[in-house]
Amino acid sequence: MKNEFKRFSDSTLKNLRKDELIEYIRLLQENLQTLDIQYKRAVEANRKFSECITEEKWLEIQNELFKRWANDEKD
Repeated sequence: MKNEFKRFSDSTLKNLRKDELIEYIRLLQENLQTLDIQYKRAVEANRKFSECITEEKWLEIQNELFKRWANDEKD
């Protein structure tokens, strides 16, 4: 993924007007709220998934995920 969050430098933030800072803070708050919702959904899905899977199957899935992540890091 190339779409990364870019932080403003301290000097850029210091030069923003109050209304620009408020807008930036609101954007960060919305992003944090979205992240929190996604995290809670992932935890719940993981809980449900773990209730119905065997250890052997879990190890198989885990290995597959590690392979995918390793390939993603190469790209």
